[in-house]
Amino acid sequence: MTSDESSRLVLFSADCHAGPELDALGPYVDPRHAGDFADYLALTRAYDAEIAEMFAGRREAAYEEIHRVFIERDTVPGLADPAEHLRDLEADGVVGDVIFPQGVVPFADYPSQPGMLPPIGYVATPELHAAGCRAYNRWLAEFCSHNPGRHAGVGVMPIRDVDAATREIEWCHGAGLRGMSLPPVSEAHPYFNDPRYEPIWATCARLDLPLSAHGASTRFYGHGPDSLPIALAEVDFFGRRALWFLIFSGVFERHPGLRMVFTEQRAGWVSPTLAYLDDIYRSSVAGIARALPRSPSDYFATNCFIGASFLSATEAEARHRIGVTKLMWGSDYPHPEGAWPWSRESLRRTCADMTDAEMRLVLGANAMTCYGMDAAVLARAAAAVGPTLAELREAPGEVPPGAHLSWAFRSTDMWT
Repeated sequence: MTSDESSRLVLFSADCHAGPELDALGPYVDPRHAGDFADYLALTRAYDAEIAEMFAGRREAAYEEIHRVFIERDTVPGLADPAEHLRDLEADGVVGDVIFPQGVVPFADYPSQPGMLPPIGYVATPELHAAGCRAYNRWLAEFCSHNPGRHAGVGVMPIRDVDAATREIEWCHGAGLRGMSLPPVSEAHPYFNDPRYEPIWATCARLDLPLSAHGASTRFYGHGPDSLPIALAEVDFFGRRALWFLIFSGVFERHPGLRMVFTEQRAGWVSPTLAYLDDIYRSSVAGIARALPRSPSDYFATNCFIGASFLSATEAEARHRIGVTKLMWGSDYPHPEGAWPWSRESLRRTCADMTDAEMRLVLGANAMTCYGMDAAVLARAAAAVGPTLAELREAPGEVPPGAHLSWAFRSTDMWT
């Protein structure tokens, strides 16, 4: 290996997406539910047509641009084609990724981001819910198998049926997936401090599969100019709720090997939130210290990771308060708010204050450790496509054309 190759970074993204058009998941649905899937597909197509008609001719120019970019990113070939997916990553200097669902999982409520549009209110039976999860997971396992050692697929579980969920977790582990997605805390199913979920926590801990909370659904607040800002104000809260449920209900105390990852929720919230939770822990009113031997910040330090997609320089400056071994960069491929295809340019802004060792941890090694990836496989790939340390230490240039919707170039740890 040349000295140039040895200085190349293993960029492993802790946040990327894959998923085909909904109809392409039909062959993965159990034949017993083929008729149900056909009905569900027709329902979603009718909804899409209704929404398109509703907005036809009513958008402002700025909204038109945003809508166009989102459509373009939602239809890149790499979402469904594993060869195209890997080519897109490597062109961006990234050797592999953690893969979360793109679009909707069969029989889930539609659309997948109800904060943007009103949901159709579809409520699947527990059996159909489980069938939809199985369909996506089987598609994902097949997708990941085309590029062995390069992807950490995150499976989805039918949380409303604990027995079905534990069976699906076992199947995902056997199929080579590397983690499981934990749905947001919701009134649609019992809260996560309910003892019924104990087999799920135990199974994930035993199989060394981290749980991941990726973003979160919000409520739909109408079509007015206030609706999206309200949704953005709440989206992260819903995504983080699992943290205090799992800490205060003793899940991490009972399962010290269980890992929980909070992804695409930025990272500036970690220190103040942990300080707030620690204060509750110390409060005589709460009384929880009598039941838990450790503080929330202690459990976070041993059990949690942050998938800090589109990491900002301000968040990077807080890495020691958060935990430099807990912070994981992600490109959010292929979403417009992410760093792809400008990861090198965005990281020049992010990494200026990091040591070489810290860059290697935050930009790849932490996520590889969390999701149990083979570092040797990824290092060999990085020798050909990874950026050098010197390359990421170059002075940042102008924000690339077309990147104005990306949060990878923001100057704070929040939205701007």
